[in-house]
Amino acid sequence: MRGNFNILFLFCYFSFALLFRIKYINSSLFWNAVGLRENELRLPALGIEPDRVILRVNIISAMFGSVSGVLIEYLTGHVTPDLTFWSYSSFLVIGGVIGFYFSSIYGIILGAIALRLINIITYYYIYELTFGILLMLLLIFMLIKEKRQK
Repeated sequence: MRGNFNILFLFCYFSFALLFRIKYINSSLFWNAVGLRENELRLPALGIEPDRVILRVNIISAMFGSVSGVLIEYLTGHVTPDLTFWSYSSFLVIGGVIGFYFSSIYGIILGAIALRLINIITYYYIYELTFGILLMLLLIFMLIKEKRQK
């Protein structure tokens, strides 16, 4: 019975996230965040305070982060301090770096899949070595790509 409730719970969460994404993309906050990303100095000329945009975006990301933490606790049944180890947060950053080479939109998903495949394929004691070599190769390819564009 709990398995069906888990599926319903996840379905409701992802439905809410999808609806929120649709509403967010059609909102002025989205375009303010895009303007903040492109050039922060232009926003005050348009009458928009960059600090307020940053605050709102951080609140929204904290909200989704806290709901994700609740989901982890609910689905696994426990939360340990091991989940806050630095390698878990670096997983997202490095996944974004790996994925940005492929694409800017779906890159983080490709990067996470690539990291997970590396973790599954390699043995535990050579995981860091394999990961380091692949990350160095990725950075070399990114530099070559950047030089070709110039």
